[in-house]
Amino acid sequence: MRRLLDVLERWETELFLLGVAGWVLPMLDDRLAVVAPLRWALVASLLPWLYRIARWSRQAGVGWTVRFVASQLIGLLSPFVWLFTVRQLIGEGAARLRYRSGMPGPHDWRPRGRYRLPVEGVWTVANGGPDPETSHSWSLVGQRYALDLVVTDGAGRTAPPDVRRPEEYFAWGRPILAAADGTVVAVRDGHHDSRGIGIIDPLARDLLGNFVVIEHAPGEYSLSAHLQCGSVTVRPGQRVQAGDVIGRCGHSGHSTEPHLHWQLMDRADFYRAASLPVRFAQYWRERDGRWELVSEAMPVRGERVSDRAPDRAQNGRARETPGGAAVDHESGDGGRSALGGSAGRQ
Repeated sequence: MRRLLDVLERWETELFLLGVAGWVLPMLDDRLAVVAPLRWALVASLLPWLYRIARWSRQAGVGWTVRFVASQLIGLLSPFVWLFTVRQLIGEGAARLRYRSGMPGPHDWRPRGRYRLPVEGVWTVANGGPDPETSHSWSLVGQRYALDLVVTDGAGRTAPPDVRRPEEYFAWGRPILAAADGTVVAVRDGHHDSRGIGIIDPLARDLLGNFVVIEHAPGEYSLSAHLQCGSVTVRPGQRVQAGDVIGRCGHSGHSTEPHLHWQLMDRADFYRAASLPVRFAQYWRERDGRWELVSEAMPVRGERVSDRAPDRAQNGRARETPGGAAVDHESGDGGRSALGGSAGRQ
């Protein structure tokens, strides 16, 4: 059963599109009633959602899951949600037609640009990876190789225990950097940051919230999304260099908590683009408690990554977190888990 659910989750978007065709086409022309059985594919596409809800309940708790699912349902009342959902579906279809001979993959595609991490200090990969098991959203080619990055303490929490405000999260306000030299082609600032935690903002006017898109090479554009309102420091047409600050981590758009959504894509328009499997030139990563310097690698869900050699813990107990607070490494109670809550980040 688990294997079947994994397959359905991998093909979720395709099943949804087939199901929609099974409903819509017969309504347009009676002669197309032959495709009506395809509507069962729509039912099959809902099964991965039930699977995810069960998984979120185990990882993040029933309360978090109920709030998140309720916010998704309330969001269906927003015309903005329907607008960018339709745009995303149309763009998804266009991207699949564009790459009908095969989507770019980590083994057969290499970037022209040289990319660094879009953050400084130690961050945790909450979502992202090169395969269906670790991918941000494998069934959506527009976000297949996207990364969700958060800042965690030694216990894996993204915020101190019992916090209620986005400003109290470790990632809030952290600088977001240009991942490579390039030219800014699109910017949005002024979208409010959500005041809720663990839910999707039903008043969000756009999926991405505040964002910056940079062209680094022909057919290579980076997207930094969910930026803090009023923090964007660049404008369209401006040249930037790798490491330049372009904004700060926020909680705008469809975001369940402060984090950075970053991806490389083949178009400047997120809704029409296919995501690309970027390999970062060099960074530090933590695996099994050990830090190592890697080159031409892709961050994977659950890893901690850094653009510099991380400071070692002193006295084996506490050290300063990237957010600047002293953290007890032996404490594991309370707070929010970066991996437990990652399922809902967008």
